[in-house]
Amino acid sequence: LIDNYFGSSFWMYDIERLLVPNHHDRIINVLSNNFPAYDPVIMLVNSSKYGGSGGWVATASTHPDVVELVLHEIGHSFTGLADEYWAGDQYAAEGINMTQETDLEKLRWRNWYGDFSIGLYPHQESPSWYRPHQECKMRFLGRPFCSVCTEGTIERIHDLVTPLVSYSPAITTISEFSYPLEFNISLVAPDPNTLMRIWQLNGEFFGRNTDSISLTENDLASGI
Repeated sequence: LIDNYFGSSFWMYDIERLLVPNHHDRIINVLSNNFPAYDPVIMLVNSSKYGGSGGWVATASTHPDVVELVLHEIGHSFTGLADEYWAGDQYAAEGINMTQETDLEKLRWRNWYGDFSIGLYPHQESPSWYRPHQECKMRFLGRPFCSVCTEGTIERIHDLVTPLVSYSPAITTISEFSYPLEFNISLVAPDPNTLMRIWQLNGEFFGRNTDSISLTENDLASGI
């Protein structure tokens, strides 16, 4: 190991570009003492040599491509994405953007299949494993995340915090009111907002993909 504080070294597992900090106890100690409320952790290693890794600490060197490196490695460490280039047999596993499933009805990204260049693309090095896209940031730096990886990131965020900030009225029984009745929700929405919002009245469809609706007296049936 290189003699630096966090033991950050290239050539981990005999892969030259794989740059990994090895003194996890020191990382935890620094975080606990200085950033006790930390969320995702990003470590920059003071080396212009190309490299990085995506363990629980997203790590990148200060190579000129550092921004793209960090985004790629956060894809690993935060979202749990796989590399879409062939990293080696030891890294092959079922995941958000990697599969051996060829039945399109069971495919984990079946809802995206055929849209935005999402398909089932075999790895040339191991044709029984597939990726969803040919130009994703998890394969090539300088490209955007594909739709499958973007959705995975949004779902990871929603695992940690509800997208629903507030709603009104905040009560569930309305005894005094005037028409129209206004209903609103406030959301933590992606940009563009791809969250599906469906409003129902007595179990019937009433509105879609809007954050507010109005009910008139004619919308309501007599009775309770």
